[in-house]
Amino acid sequence: MKTRQLKILLQELSDLNNSFTHYFFVWTQFELDYSQAISDNKNKLTSDIFKHNRFSKKHNIELSKLSDEHKKTNETLLNGIFTLIYSSFENYLNEIYSVAKKIGNSLPELNEGKFENDDILVLKVLNRLNIKQENLEDSYLQTLDYIRLKRNRLIHQNSTNISRSLREIINKNGTELNAFWNDILPKNLQGIDFSNNENANQITYNILIDVLNIFRGISNYLDIIILKSFKLPEFLINEVFVEFKSINRYKNFSLIDERNKRKFLGFCKTEYGFKPTEYDFQEMV
Repeated sequence: MKTRQLKILLQELSDLNNSFTHYFFVWTQFELDYSQAISDNKNKLTSDIFKHNRFSKKHNIELSKLSDEHKKTNETLLNGIFTLIYSSFENYLNEIYSVAKKIGNSLPELNEGKFENDDILVLKVLNRLNIKQENLEDSYLQTLDYIRLKRNRLIHQNSTNISRSLREIINKNGTELNAFWNDILPKNLQGIDFSNNENANQITYNILIDVLNIFRGISNYLDIIILKSFKLPEFLINEVFVEFKSINRYKNFSLIDERNKRKFLGFCKTEYGFKPTEYDFQEMV
């Protein structure tokens, strides 16, 4: 069983993956196709060589400078995708908490209440759902903290040193996190080294691939944990059935009818990855 919010997040991550992979494919092919032409015409402008490209005059530089421009664009793109991945995950957390509030409307807002260790979004969600952090696999939370601090580091690159908090994770937990994710990921870590200070300053294609795969792992794990905190009948009535009627624009829809049951059953399997039992239907009507 999974939430629709997880399904949406995983699709967003897949779309981001496709976007930056497409960019790298196009640039790599450009280098293969034009490396000789660039080498032979280093002092000429892009508008001289690429006359049929309508953007050649807007980006009118010497061909000898194209490689440096690519490095700048590459870093900007990777930083932007990294930030978007983290933002998509935070949006998932906000959306899943909105679902929780529909199920249990006595839950406080995320900015309400006083809890220990309540300074980042994932902890706010867990605390208000009464999910004890000590019952979770700590490596997931440590990884989230590392990625959050790495994001901050990439945004504020004017700082000469990485933060004390990030350095502490690297020194105390880095080796353990490497082993943890090498055991979970299908192809091991490709770019991230949690135990290396310099790696915390870097953003590369392989690091981004790792971040995508890590967020898939973390979000799948948290989705299971959060779903267990929901009461199934309330989740079915206040979330699944409401979404089913909204998407299909049903105003009056009875689950007593067997044909309607089958429609709802198909929706549950497709969108939430589970099959309601007859007992579940009885609890809903």
